[in-house]
Amino acid sequence: MQNVMFLGTLLNVVADTWLRVSQTNAEELGRQAAPAPYVASLMQSSNPLERWRIWLRQTVRSAVIGGPIDEPGRCQCSDSPDLLSLIKEMEERQRKWHSNETSHPLYQSQQPQSANGQSPTRGSFGVNGSPNHLDDADTQGDACNEKDLLCLRVIGSARNVISKFNFEPYEYPDGMVS
Repeated sequence: MQNVMFLGTLLNVVADTWLRVSQTNAEELGRQAAPAPYVASLMQSSNPLERWRIWLRQTVRSAVIGGPIDEPGRCQCSDSPDLLSLIKEMEERQRKWHSNETSHPLYQSQQPQSANGQSPTRGSFGVNGSPNHLDDADTQGDACNEKDLLCLRVIGSARNVISKFNFEPYEYPDGMVS
């Protein structure tokens, strides 16, 4: 659970950082981060401040949710996976893990055996150090509500930061908020 919490926290830190970047002075940041030929071309445009604003929006959008970016203005960070795809990957991984925890090696190695050599049911694990890390979830029965899974709540909080960017649905690569 510590690795998931660490990665979830890291996703939130990255999201917060990109939010701060989106609120910086676009021209000042662009002069430092954009390729020199691109900087020169923007400074010669009829409205450089507007062009810098567009550059910053494209750069942030590409880094946060993916999507196209003006190729000559690409920064080094443009080659990294976008934040939303990392969030989706972590959510998918955690949902898969929770849907069939008996296949997880941690669960198998720490699962206590009863006197007859059989493993107890999932419902017998609980708040006291459960190996399937459903510590705050309702562990009765096979289905658990995602909102009760701390790992998905931490990861999902990075999505809440993304909503603060106010991206329009058409700005998402899929054409919709996902």
